[in-house]
Amino acid sequence: MTKYTLTYFDVEALGEPIRMLLSYGNLEFTDNRIDYEKDWAKFKSEMPMGQVPILEADGKVMYQSLAISRYLARLVGLYGANPLEDYEIDNAVDNINDFRAKLAGAQYEANAVAKEEKFKLLKSETIPYFLEKLDAIAAENDGHFALKKFTWADVYFTGLSNYLSFMAQEDITANYPNLKKVIDNTVATPGIKEWVEKRPTPKFTAFQSKSSKIMSSYKVYYFNYRARAEAIRFLLSYGGIQFEDIRFEEDEWPKFKSTMPFGKVPVLEIDGERYSHTIAICSYLGEKFNLAGSNEIEKLQIQTAALFIYDLIGIAEDVTFTYKDSLGEENHQKELDKLLTETIPKYLTIFEETVAKNNGYFVNGKLTWADVYFASVSDYFQGLFDWVGIKRDGNVVDNYENLKNLRDKVFEVEGIKSWIAKRPETIA
Repeated sequence: MTKYTLTYFDVEALGEPIRMLLSYGNLEFTDNRIDYEKDWAKFKSEMPMGQVPILEADGKVMYQSLAISRYLARLVGLYGANPLEDYEIDNAVDNINDFRAKLAGAQYEANAVAKEEKFKLLKSETIPYFLEKLDAIAAENDGHFALKKFTWADVYFTGLSNYLSFMAQEDITANYPNLKKVIDNTVATPGIKEWVEKRPTPKFTAFQSKSSKIMSSYKVYYFNYRARAEAIRFLLSYGGIQFEDIRFEEDEWPKFKSTMPFGKVPVLEIDGERYSHTIAICSYLGEKFNLAGSNEIEKLQIQTAALFIYDLIGIAEDVTFTYKDSLGEENHQKELDKLLTETIPKYLTIFEETVAKNNGYFVNGKLTWADVYFASVSDYFQGLFDWVGIKRDGNVVDNYENLKNLRDKVFEVEGIKSWIAKRPETIA
């Protein structure tokens, strides 16, 4: 009996159609998953062409995901009965793969400005074009992609579907019932059905269709302000994750406090589990949506920028209202004057220089969660001033050209822009 070992990252993506084909054929396999951050560097040099997935069959190493899938499709009887039928199936697969390549070109674009432009084109033209065409093909073939029957083209699309939705930043089946039918038919197929029920939870879960796996539930708990929670809302919106925005007034806080980790908010709840602290949550979401840097130094730089932003927020809050009563009116005014004329300008000047040096962003000229975090709190300072009756013309960030431009760019990012347009109006 042939022994199979599939080696790929701990995600669905290009490995999942192969896992599904092996499962459909009842071919036992070892599912060898590589942790990209920890282990890929040492594995890469051992891989043919320096890439995964690879499939080992009794010592024979196969690579290229489409070539592997075609081999398995023939082995398990999901190819055509003649060259013309093979063509019909291959044609569908190649169209799906073209769509994947278009999405990947935007998703993995390193330059933030270019990435934004590519996503605009994706959303306005590419995604609707491909999904309408693919949905029409599925409609013509009674919920399949070729020959009006179950073939490996259906398996290929279903295996990639969560990954395609992740890169598209939307559920690709939401408005396309025939594509959903393809997935429903595939995940109900013996062998594949059992695999889907037992497979590990993948990292790409943001847009999973209900037919393949239940979508995670997200809730954000905070006061009826933007303030410290807005970065979390921004990042969830950037990732296309629907979330319940649970807000409460200050007089309602006592009944919520005992249920929150450490008795503090903001809190992000994921599938019933609650997680606290703005920086920790943003760091997690940044990793999830590829906004956390491409190496350890970049991660350190992002964390550093975010923590200094966090420090400034804490100082501003303490001066404006936390210690207001204990300081007395005269001393409170002195501290406010110092905050306005020394502390805030000091921090913002450093931020301004950092962003200027890094081509318009906090780290290496590309969008990271530190940029999203800064933009989310950029109008919070004026909110704090309003609370204590300080009137200023314009936003304090408007005095810093690079920070203003950064804020404006983040506000125009797909997902974040939509959230800003619909979010509740609050004082800060």
